[in-house]
Amino acid sequence: MSKKVLAIYYSQSGQLGEIIDNFTQPLIDAGHSVEKVRIGLITEPNFLGRPTLFSV
Repeated sequence: MSKKVLAIYYSQSGQLGEIIDNFTQPLIDAGHSVEKVRIGLITEPNFLGRPTLFSV
């Protein structure tokens, strides 16, 4: 029976994307449906008190 897997991740440098690819590959090979979503920043971090917003 095929399962649906959703992998949501945030990576500032992009390196985590390759790790997610390697982590989910056995699931894909087993016939499961895998959707990968990288969350990114809408605005650059501001350490002066404004909140940082995220986007998909």
